[in-house]
Amino acid sequence: MSGRFLIRLGNGLFGNASAQASALLVQLVVALVSVPVFATVWGLEDYGVWLILVTVPATIALSDLGFIGAVGNAMTAAVTRGQDAGAREMFSQLTALAFWVGLGLLSLVAIIGFGIDPPWLDFADGATGGQGGGTILALASFAVFALWSRTLYAALRATGHFAKGSYATAFAALLEITLAGTIALAGGGLLGAAIGYACGQAIGLAIMASLVAKLAPGFRPALIPLAFGLLRPLLRPALALVMTILAQSVILQGAVVILGIVAGSAAVPAFTAVRTLARIGVQLVGVANLAIMPEMTMARARTDGERIADLAALNVCAGIVIALPAALGLALFGPAIVDLWSGGVIAASQELCTIMALATVLGCLWGPFAAFLTADNLQGRYALWFLVAACSGALAVYPLAERMGAAGAALATVAVELAVLIAAGLAAWRAGFLVGLNPREILDRTHRLLRKAVESR
Repeated sequence: MSGRFLIRLGNGLFGNASAQASALLVQLVVALVSVPVFATVWGLEDYGVWLILVTVPATIALSDLGFIGAVGNAMTAAVTRGQDAGAREMFSQLTALAFWVGLGLLSLVAIIGFGIDPPWLDFADGATGGQGGGTILALASFAVFALWSRTLYAALRATGHFAKGSYATAFAALLEITLAGTIALAGGGLLGAAIGYACGQAIGLAIMASLVAKLAPGFRPALIPLAFGLLRPLLRPALALVMTILAQSVILQGAVVILGIVAGSAAVPAFTAVRTLARIGVQLVGVANLAIMPEMTMARARTDGERIADLAALNVCAGIVIALPAALGLALFGPAIVDLWSGGVIAASQELCTIMALATVLGCLWGPFAAFLTADNLQGRYALWFLVAACSGALAVYPLAERMGAAGAALATVAVELAVLIAAGLAAWRAGFLVGLNPREILDRTHRLLRKAVESR
């Protein structure tokens, strides 16, 4: 896929949704390929170690201190108001910050992995052949390349090319799993797969840089920061984004680590496989969330009340329509799907699938509310509560997993999802996103907006 091909792809709400749908399809392909390939080639125990090691990229995702999302929103609003010079300067400061933070993190991981020989990597010695430090460094490189790529993506979003950036990101993800899976099948082990992920993301970073150069030539990355004055006012929304990312990491990755400690690494694949299925519905709602967010940011910048109400109705409707069938499918067919998907290597209980189906419903419902708030940098109105709930849920995994195994980790996840639904829903209401929207109004506005989007094609 070349930058020239990506340039011809669409924009606007329809283009954004198409791009996000493509990205979700790639995620599903990645999941469908990675689980059976890695679990079969490495075995259940070593695959469980891999799932624990890949929590490193999730941790490094916090390294931008939330500035990528917050600055991306501010840049988009600035361009909408005709303040292009300010948006370009924000981008310059953002890329300089991301470059040095990423470089510092790689240096830190290298020192810890090779210089200190930390005892916490001993658990991975058998699975990695004593190459735990190299595996961690390769995964950290993958995460830093992704961090830099997301920074460039912010320029595409601000200039109305959100869809093209999404396609580039999806292509990089597809390339990563192709390289990692091929290396694993060839006997490359965990280190080889991690290197495959890093190489795929490096190519994706190069494609993203090419797109920015062609589509947003005024947005030039910087390596040496002259000042960070434009970023300081965004510190609070940035830190709020950190809280939401950290909360997601705690409940998604922290639950995996604690479950592995309590029930053993062999219990981890069943939980992660079912959770992956449970999040398909949430990810489908996310297609609408991410497609609508740039449009919502622009509508709020223009104070366009009608457009805001239309987009809010569409997002809420998407969450409701997707939640129930996704959850029902997991509750009824989850164990059979996991068995077929993993080639009989992973066994998931009916109890685990049923509990995670409830988590699917809750996640589909609160996702739209969070998207409204994030589009206007108002995530601080629910972020702290999300983090507190996630930390409490992760701690609850310990006693629950002792009694119920993987199902206990799932029950803790449900409690977190319910808490966030309440917090984000109330915050979105108070911010004015849902005022005046009743079921009839939601359906009418959704139908009208979709009709306009199709006609505009």
